[in-house]
Amino acid sequence: MELCSINLCLAIAGFILVAANAGVVFLTDALSFVGVIIILYRWQRKPLYESALPAERVLGSMRAGIPYVRFSPALQAVLIRAAVLTIVARVLC
Repeated sequence: MELCSINLCLAIAGFILVAANAGVVFLTDALSFVGVIIILYRWQRKPLYESALPAERVLGSMRAGIPYVRFSPALQAVLIRAAVLTIVARVLC
């Protein structure tokens, strides 16, 4: 189903590109996101439950997360692989 919708969107973009130009395709793509942005802006999500605790602050949660990452071998492996991939990709480009 998803592949079908992607192909349909590509076909529509192709028809617009042939009928007009690339600028019209990009403008149509940008305008298609306006509705999504409006819906997300107006969305009033209700929390699943009310917490008795205050909300955690960003810096406090980062301070708590650094030791967790530091002593977690699984997360260290992911971060090392991501760093190596980034460095190699940067060198090749």
